Amino acid sequence: MPTKQITTDKRDKQKPTSRFQRLWAEAETLARDNAELEKGLDAVVSRINEDIFTAERQLGETIRLFVYRQLEFAHKKSLAKWQRNELNDWINENLSELLAMGLLDEPLQEQLAILRAAEMDIDLDPDSERSAVEQLDDYFGSEAGEPGDEEQGNRSDDLFGEDEDLDDTFEDDEDELAELLRKLHAEFEGAQESMDTPTPPKKKPISDKVFRRLFQQTAAALHPDKETDQSRREEKHALMSELLTARKEHDLITILKLHEQYVNADSDLNSDDEQALEEVLVEYLNQQRERIDEIVSQSPLHQMAFSQFYHKTPATVTRRIDAHLEKIGAKQDALLTVLASVKTLKSFKEILTARYDTQIMRNDWF
Repeated sequence: MPTKQITTDKRDKQKPTSRFQRLWAEAETLARDNAELEKGLDAVVSRINEDIFTAERQLGETIRLFVYRQLEFAHKKSLAKWQRNELNDWINENLSELLAMGLLDEPLQEQLAILRAAEMDIDLDPDSERSAVEQLDDYFGSEAGEPGDEEQGNRSDDLFGEDEDLDDTFEDDEDELAELLRKLHAEFEGAQESMDTPTPPKKKPISDKVFRRLFQQTAAALHPDKETDQSRREEKHALMSELLTARKEHDLITILKLHEQYVNADSDLNSDDEQALEEVLVEYLNQQRERIDEIVSQSPLHQMAFSQFYHKTPATVTRRIDAHLEKIGAKQDALLTVLASVKTLKSFKEILTARYDTQIMRNDWF
């Protein structure tokens, strides 16, 4: 909404813009921008859920198919060491993407456990009721500690119990001394801070007289009985309800907003009143600045939307989303091409060689 001048004389001559008017204009602009940001960011999040996540899930299904194909070749004994390392790196990259998409399901984890067990010469029982993942966990769990460790530890405690108690006594004394020093240091720092930091001036409260004057001027302008047009009458009735709620809650900012938009009367506030109103506006302005971070940080999806796709211009948002969708589509097409072309171990080795050479060139370049 456009911000009018608060103080105008009857001849419509504008007085110089006051600090209060400048603060009000800045706060209203920021509040309007925040409202647009919140609405626009929610719209981008909706498009991410509908368009981008749909495309990424389709890509994820293709990646999962490709990982199954990779696992088939990973069991081949004829792979050279560098080929197996390159394949493992490639599988891990794909698994990271599937994990981020929530597509790393139990069947795929089962196949990965079987492959890892084979690589480490761990025998899994195919007839066991426990899955390969559980058997592998059991194996590493049993390897984590040797039998008798706990008993040996208990014997050590018995042998050195007296010395341990003595050490604990010294440690307790040291802890008490450290805590005492910490408290003394904190008290010293607090005293220094109180000496170095000037006491902020006490805020002047808004007087009830000013509050009533703003309310009465606004209520007079918004009274619905003065309107003969029914639609206008209903609009003012809603505005009056908002004003009454603001008075009940002592919401000065809402009263100021309504006063700024609908009241044409001169403002006869004194300097103290204006200073108190300025302090309210500064606080409101700071709240609007903090509101930007709250809007962007309300969820990881909102942060993603803001950093990658959001723009005030809808056409720019669409262009950024379309560009991202093109990248997803290109990656899926490339994977489908590989899936269609890789039928034998020989053809798969050729792709591994090409990937390996590309990685070497990239490392040499950087």
